[in-house]
Amino acid sequence: MTVPRVELFSRPGCHLCEEAARVLRAARRRFDFELIERNVDDDASWSAAYGMDVPVVVIDGRRAFKHRLPARELERYFERGRAKS
Repeated sequence: MTVPRVELFSRPGCHLCEEAARVLRAARRRFDFELIERNVDDDASWSAAYGMDVPVVVIDGRRAFKHRLPARELERYFERGRAKS
């Protein structure tokens, strides 16, 4: 079974982005997944896709969360088996 790929699209100075990063890092202690953090300002296509909608969490290529990332909702996502550990 492959490890889920979780991408966090964010930008510096965004307090919601910082909170989402904390939630994801904490979740890695419980669930096995690859975490990739991306600054939307580093790539024109990311900026065009996500603009001011950051943070955006993409799991295995599918947008899973936008703006806020409640820890309990992320846990439920993993527990339901959409992204198994």
